[in-house]
Amino acid sequence: MKTKMERLREKIKNLFTESQWAGIKEVGRWLVFFLASEVITQMLNQVAQVPDFIFFKVWVFNFSIAVRASLKLALTLALRYLDKKKHTDWKLEHPRSEKNGGLVKW
Repeated sequence: MKTKMERLREKIKNLFTESQWAGIKEVGRWLVFFLASEVITQMLNQVAQVPDFIFFKVWVFNFSIAVRASLKLALTLALRYLDKKKHTDWKLEHPRSEKNGGLVKW
């Protein structure tokens, strides 16, 4: 006899196809990594002031670089890279395992 939680889990699982769940999980991973990079950037800003923009002039042209946004983007991409690398290494070491070996465990 199935419990209410098992039935609820089945209903939720049947809402989407397997490929849709994979897409939802991928978006979730990116959100987790973006939030983690936001936290790291805010903590770094308290230790050493991270400027929003750096302005520089080349001849008669003025350029600006969004330092804080670029740092968040770089951290997010680095975390996703590490997650994918760890996941791929895990799959190569344990090809029959159904577990996920990435930073995020889903």
